[in-house]
Amino acid sequence: MYQEIKRLTKEFPEFTWMNGVLLEAQIKRRRNTWHPPTSSEIFELLSNTEKRFVQDANELLNVLLESIQELQIELQGQNPSVNW
Repeated sequence: MYQEIKRLTKEFPEFTWMNGVLLEAQIKRRRNTWHPPTSSEIFELLSNTEKRFVQDANELLNVLLESIQELQIELQGQNPSVNW
């Protein structure tokens, strides 16, 4: 339903009231799909510093970039030298 409302909002931008409907649909979708972490998952996260609780795309991107940087250091060293 959310996708259809989003499509209609783009197709008929003159109906500015549709933006409010879209926002409400987005909020409702998030409420219906979000599952909070269990207490055991929280304790597991707290006990292992290598695990992360990611809540959105930006946090996931930050974790991925950090992991890639750590892998790069592991593979090439802190200050890699390039031989040409």
